[in-house]
Order: sequence, then structure tokens, then C-alpha cells
Amino acid sequence: MDKKMRILITGSSGQLGQSFMSISKMFPSYDFLFLNKKSLDISDFGFVKSKIEHLKPDVLINCAAYTDVTNAENDKTVAELLNYKAVKNIAHLCKEFNIFLIHFSTDYVYDNKKDCVTKGVTNIPYEECEIASPLHTYALSKFLGEKAIFKTSLDKFLIIRTSWLYSKYDNNFVLQVLKNLKHGISFNVVDDQIGSPTYSYDLAMSVLNSLRHVNESNSGLYHYSSVNFCSRFELALQIRSIINSNVEILPSKSNDDSIRPFFSALNPNKFCTTFKQEKFLWQDRLLYFLKNFNTHYA
Repeated sequence: MDKKMRILITGSSGQLGQSFMSISKMFPSYDFLFLNKKSLDISDFGFVKSKIEHLKPDVLINCAAYTDVTNAENDKTVAELLNYKAVKNIAHLCKEFNIFLIHFSTDYVYDNKKDCVTKGVTNIPYEECEIASPLHTYALSKFLGEKAIFKTSLDKFLIIRTSWLYSKYDNNFVLQVLKNLKHGISFNVVDDQIGSPTYSYDLAMSVLNSLRHVNESNSGLYHYSSVNFCSRFELALQIRSIINSNVEILPSKSNDDSIRPFFSALNPNKFCTTFKQEKFLWQDRLLYFLKNFNTHYA
């Protein structure tokens, strides 16, 4: 019998980490080790090394990150520590112990200003080859983490940029809209931020389905998201329609000092083609999510 592939997943109490945990029993040939912040703080470099030496994983899927986009501006030191320096440390450890690293990044590396959003005009999602332009702390810290992994020259690694993640876990835009609809009071949603909603379950499933197909030649940077995109306002309207709510949702514009991109849709074709994974429309997966989990009553 072949040895089970041992997979260490950090940040297991977060949205993506919990998504991996929810499907882990579907992969009996893998030996999963789930560690949350309490059991493995990735900012404790020495402890991370001792834990990795003890557990001896074949694969490390790093779901731990600083994700508070707004507060990152006032918490730059911590954002940089978790999203860059800790990732750099993990990459070096993966190099030292010959571990296959999977790390997640963000569509926000494609930052932009309202007066120069050519992508919003041409409606062309970003491909991996396009130059990133992170302008704010969160996006910059994630981008520095990406660069640190590349500089480590790992034999096998994946950096996966994703966007607008949602699930039944954690606080995300879809759950926030559902809560607002439940309260029955009209609310505003911006209509000038456009991206690719991504069901966290699909990302986790696609990654695990791809593990045995990653090699030195196809390691690198990939995008994963729905194949199409929408504004946050359009997404909110679709949620309202699916749950048959009549609460009024009003369109609004981003504040002048908004730190979120106006267009950051991703093109997942490279990942789905390379690893033979299914492509999804955001409308279809949103419908599946809401019908299966009844989260609008949460």
C-alpha cells in the first residue's frame, strides 16, 4: 500500500481552512493535519520550524494570513509579519525539508484608481502574466509574500490568487448581505467594485484534486475564481433574488479614500486547464451555496 500523503494545513479556523476541513474525509488517501492559530502561530518562526520537523508533512497548505483589508493600514507591522515575513520563513522551511508548498494570495494585488481602470472598460479579467500593482498595505504584504516564495526556488509550489471568497464560515460579503436582508431594512452596496466571487469550497476541492498533478515544470503562480465577474451591487441583488427577499438594496459609490480595487476580476483558465478542474459561473455556485446551506436564516 502506498504511503499516505501527509498534508499540513495552517490557519484551519479561518474560512478557507475550514473549507478544506469540511471536505477532507472525501480524500482518504491523504493524511490531514489541521492547525489553527492557537496550535501554530506562523509568526513564531522557531516554533513553526520545530512543528514542521516533528510532523514531517509532504505538503504544507498555508491558509493562515492577515485578511483585514481596512485595518491593515493601521496595523502595518502585523500585516507584514503574517503575510510576508512569516510566509518567507515557511518557504525557506519547505525548501529545507523538501515540502510542497501551497500558498494563497489575492486579487487585490491588481489595485487601481478610478481614473485609470482600463480593465473595467474592456472587461478583461487579469491573467497571471500581467503586472501587479499593489498600492495599499494588505495587497502589498500579500505581494511581498508571493515574491518571497519565488525567491526561495522551491521544487514544487503553487501560489494561488483568488478573489471575493465566501462560504458558511467566517465573516464574508455574502453572509453580510444575508444578515442585512434578514434585518429587513434597506441598505446600500457599492456598484463600482467589480470582481470574481469564489465559493471557498470550490477552491479547496480544486486544490486537493490537483495535488498529485503538480510537478516542477508546472509549479508557479495561478489564479482561481469563477470564470465571470460582477459588481458587489449585482452580487447582492442576486442573493436577494435567490432567497426571495423584497428588502430594498440601493447602489452607491466607493468613498474617495477606498482601498479596494475597482476592477480585480481574475482569469482562472490557466489553473483549470493545467490541472483539469471544472470552471464555474459565479451565479451557479452562489445558487448552489444558498440552496444547500440555508445560510440566509443564519
